[in-house]
Amino acid sequence: MLDPELKQYLETLNGNVVKAGEGLPWWRTLLNGVMSGLGSVVGVGIAVILVGWLLNIIGIIPAFQREADSWRQLLQQTQQQKTQILKNQTPAK
Repeated sequence: MLDPELKQYLETLNGNVVKAGEGLPWWRTLLNGVMSGLGSVVGVGIAVILVGWLLNIIGIIPAFQREADSWRQLLQQTQQQKTQILKNQTPAK
């Protein structure tokens, strides 16, 4: 014979399982699981990118320093060209 406390626990657990089975259709549950997994992967990817970027800015990862300098130089050139174009434009009359 089962202990009354264990029997009550098993009945509650069984009720929860039955309620879960009456929930969403299987395709909706599958879609929710896939989206949850995809969101986790994207979130971890963004976190890794941000940590790498932060360590690069600080200078802890010297291997990426040349690439960062190249991007900075390209950005500065683009900003200088934009400034020159804006200076050379004459207002339309």
